Amino acid sequence: SEIVEVQPQLARTHADREDTALLQFRTDRGVIAQINTNWVTPYKARILQVATRQKFVVADLMTRQVSEYFDYAPDGSYSTRMLHTWPAEPLKAELSAFLASVRNRTPPPVTGEDGLANLEVALRCLEAA
Repeated sequence: SEIVEVQPQLARTHADREDTALLQFRTDRGVIAQINTNWVTPYKARILQVATRQKFVVADLMTRQVSEYFDYAPDGSYSTRMLHTWPAEPLKAELSAFLASVRNRTPPPVTGEDGLANLEVALRCLEAA
């Protein structure tokens, strides 16, 4: 779905450019997404969290561990399971897929139009801040 609203909070903590960002988006279907990122922390963290009506999923893209929380009970208890992880490092897999599309002259998994749409959202965040 399309992003219809951006609510960015940007800061210049240690640089002459934005190095800390809390970005919130709303899609045309009412989904809210949030990105919290910075260049300040001394460690890498790439964690994806997804909340739905039935479950909450946490994927650590650095360790490739996925946890799923579900079956919420009125007493606050819930079930948990670890899901199978993927063998390839996600950013490396993304670059490899792009190179394969260039070498094989096939459409890339993420198109130039997708990249342009993402750039437009990023620019909207800078303008709104």
